[in-house]
Amino acid sequence: MQQQSNRTLPFWQDPTVFNINQERPCANMAAFPSLETLERSNGKEDSPWYKSLNGLWAFYFSNCPNERPVDFYQENYDTTDWNTIEVPANWELQGYSYPIYVNDRYPFAKNPPFVPEDDNPVGSYKRSFELPEEWAGMEVFLTFEAVKSAAYFWLNGQWLGYNQDSKTPVRFRITPYLKSGTNTVAAEVYRYSDGSYLECQDFWRLSGMERDVYLTARPQRHIRDFFVRAEPNSSHQSGLLNMEVDLIQYSDSILPTHLFQWELREQDGCRISNGALPLEGPDDKEVSLKISEVVPHPKLWTAETPYLYQLYLSLYTEAATLVEIIRINVGFRKVEIRDAQLLLNGRPIVIKGVNRHEHDEHTGHVISKESMLKDIRLMKSYNINAVRCSHYPNNALWYELCDRYGLYVVDEANIESHGMGFEAESLAKDPLWKDAHLDRTRRMLERTKNHASIIIWSLGNEAGDGINFKQTADWVRQRDPSRPIQYEQAFEGANTDIVCPMYPTIEQLVTYAEKNLPRPLIMCEYAHAMGNSLGNFIDYWETIWQYRNLQGGFIWDWHDQGLAAQTEMGEKYWKFGGDFGPDEVPSDNNFCINGLLFPDRQPHPAVWEVKKIYQPYAIEAVDLKKGLVRIRNMYDFKSLENICFEWEVWCLEEVVKSGTFYISDAPPGQFILHDLNWGPLNLLPEKEYFLNIRTFLVKQEPLLPSKHPLGWDQFLLAAPTAIQNPSNPPSNLNGLIDITETTEYLKVSCPGKTFSFDKKSGLLYSLRHSGREFLRGPLYPNFWRAPVDNDFGNGMPKRTAIWRYAGQRSRLEKLEWTKKDEVYQIDSYLFLEEVSCYFQMTFQINISGQLQVDCHFIPGDKKLPELPRIGLQARLAPSLQNITWYGRGPFENYADRKAAAMVGLYQGKISDQYHPYIAPQENGNKEDVRFVKLVDERGEGIQVIGRSIFKMTVSPFTPEELSRESRGSLHPYDLPNNAYISLCLDHLQMGVGGIDSWMSHPLEKYQIKTEEMKFGFTWL
Repeated sequence: MQQQSNRTLPFWQDPTVFNINQERPCANMAAFPSLETLERSNGKEDSPWYKSLNGLWAFYFSNCPNERPVDFYQENYDTTDWNTIEVPANWELQGYSYPIYVNDRYPFAKNPPFVPEDDNPVGSYKRSFELPEEWAGMEVFLTFEAVKSAAYFWLNGQWLGYNQDSKTPVRFRITPYLKSGTNTVAAEVYRYSDGSYLECQDFWRLSGMERDVYLTARPQRHIRDFFVRAEPNSSHQSGLLNMEVDLIQYSDSILPTHLFQWELREQDGCRISNGALPLEGPDDKEVSLKISEVVPHPKLWTAETPYLYQLYLSLYTEAATLVEIIRINVGFRKVEIRDAQLLLNGRPIVIKGVNRHEHDEHTGHVISKESMLKDIRLMKSYNINAVRCSHYPNNALWYELCDRYGLYVVDEANIESHGMGFEAESLAKDPLWKDAHLDRTRRMLERTKNHASIIIWSLGNEAGDGINFKQTADWVRQRDPSRPIQYEQAFEGANTDIVCPMYPTIEQLVTYAEKNLPRPLIMCEYAHAMGNSLGNFIDYWETIWQYRNLQGGFIWDWHDQGLAAQTEMGEKYWKFGGDFGPDEVPSDNNFCINGLLFPDRQPHPAVWEVKKIYQPYAIEAVDLKKGLVRIRNMYDFKSLENICFEWEVWCLEEVVKSGTFYISDAPPGQFILHDLNWGPLNLLPEKEYFLNIRTFLVKQEPLLPSKHPLGWDQFLLAAPTAIQNPSNPPSNLNGLIDITETTEYLKVSCPGKTFSFDKKSGLLYSLRHSGREFLRGPLYPNFWRAPVDNDFGNGMPKRTAIWRYAGQRSRLEKLEWTKKDEVYQIDSYLFLEEVSCYFQMTFQINISGQLQVDCHFIPGDKKLPELPRIGLQARLAPSLQNITWYGRGPFENYADRKAAAMVGLYQGKISDQYHPYIAPQENGNKEDVRFVKLVDERGEGIQVIGRSIFKMTVSPFTPEELSRESRGSLHPYDLPNNAYISLCLDHLQMGVGGIDSWMSHPLEKYQIKTEEMKFGFTWL
């Protein structure tokens, strides 16, 4: 317990002061007076020894320390004129000051340990309570689960102590300060402190009491702490239950002799083992017990099989009167690193993980049990098996739920001094900050040390490396040798057991893997999912699957950190950095919008790529003519017996054959050859056929119901020589086709249709069918896409800006028309002045009203950057609200993110093809399209067939309207209410990228070089 510093600085500007008069950190626990009350409970809140202080507190907000009410903690201080605030809550979301989002810098001028004195809001909190009568004679403790960033505490006018570290509990023994009747607790909370230098994480900078506040009562002698380690032996035939139990007595009274008992039970309540030890020296104030017990044939805990035993710890008097009883969940599992692999229970595991911030769209850092359960359910449903608590210890309940439902957890100390950089100024290298680093690490470990789900301790995030992390690494290894540690900034140094880089390239992964070094590589952050991202995810995993010492990683990150808001019209949207406070407030804009899900946990399209690639099996075609496939069990511990495999041979018109099979004899990691036994198929050469295999759970699993979809695969069985024409419109050979030419246009007329071409631009500008116009603008070459967030990171908007208007500003060099065999051909020769390239469009119109458009792109001699896309763009009549397409779907997909999107026949509304990213950007693309049809409610419209497979985007907005001038400069409410539909028919579009959002380009194979290209479409 740290004592008061002799320095003259206030505590909140003194790095040597961070923890005054608090109880030593200990395991999270709930004590009960009887077995009956314990068995009826659903958590600590149900104990009669628990009293919540959540709710309304008197609250006074001050803009700076000099304006705070200095004596408010005194009992006679009148707070009747104060406002009230909900606890827990972030005061910025309750109308006091404003949220600030910055990534890797401080929201104030860097000058450690000092923080602003004129712009450092202080929240003064006060409330009263009365103790339950049955607590008389007991020890009473006051706990604040999380207070940001620094706080002083009082009870009944008496100072209790001081705290920094905003993400671990603050716990005081308040027995000496209590009085009968009404008691008053007060807290003075500072938004910034020297502790803020160690809390420079990439998330909203918010303040206040963020988690529960409560009182607990305990007997005068009680269990203070315990450390339970349950591990199988090397053969896994037996387990060893090791317990370290600390008991404490605060009073000087001589208490009767006590007896400590323990009992281990199965989930069904069946007792496995039990024992008892008398406490020697009953008048000793602190007693430590060490107990070891062999448990035969334990069921082992894994994320796939999260089996938990129940351990009851009890304290009795010599007269066999129960003093208290505590129940904890215990999972038998062993974590180790051996032969360059992370092993669980002797088997290597693959981390299919995500990083997760504690964030709620309405309440900020205040998270409910329902939200936590929803996150775990969704993670399980998307085949995610691991989560990194980025970048601080989470709510205590989170770990209990991860134990119960099965997620591997990396628990991370609340240490990040990113704004100081990683070199000489790094606080990791400054001994003055050494004790603060150790205190935060100790508090993390001691609170959650008993959770089976925690398999790795993380020393912190992006804080450089130095003596302070050597100290914390040494302490963790001594305190808990049963788990490895990781720290990214240690790289391949001594202060990490796992090499855990951020955002390595695929080449860097291969280089490490082929060195055959003694440590595994698990990416602590990769696949930055900001906006329209997660390209090349399949490329990462094809590499991971090749090397045994590459064991996965944690995607950044789980969900967008947007804060819910409404427009003046009542439409919901999410705010991000820069949307709060005056213009001078520091901000990193929408860099907090980088999740797989929206803030309300609705999915972004990229999450389906994660689900597909994280699926627990892999299917490989062996001989599709014979129906032979090879299936690999990608579980680490389970068989595939709970999976139903459903297959179908499908073509555009029908399901040719289908069936179902099950696999029960494929051990984890092993392959099995399976014969689909489909017999003769009689596939027609003019049609395209696919084998689709989808999988579902047979029986329910934790949080997942039976028939829950697990994954899917698709294999091309047969391809025709030409793309199928889905409608086969009859040729009207008896019709008439004619051309009309004026000084302004060429008009080709055939039965029911007319096509008009502008003689100045050479572009098709009108397409009329049955007297109705379907174009709202010309069909012109397009080379631009609205930048995605990753594009801004690698400079694409500036680097490729020359392409932005190249198609729209083309110059017609020549326009010719000819007629041959009742087909009119119009040749439009365009010069793209801005890029010095040529683009030829050849239009052929026959008597049945078909329009064939052939495009020829010819680059000039000018050295040009890569192309964002190449294709045609047009605006269509707004009545064409219904879409059908034959290609990949149903969700958006891109050249480097399409593994999850199966080729199929899809239909829907135009509005559903637009994905409303919080910061608008390129979206809605569909890859490998064969044809697309757009019709109105009467079924009339247009249909486009590719000469070869193509890409297609149909949207309420054009690429230009979705283009931001800088990242985060556009919100959904900025978009126009258009009277047209934007159609992009692309030969190619570059990948969206997915290594990071600040530097990396899409992989080279997903970029578009400036070279000669030909492509075409048929309009029906």
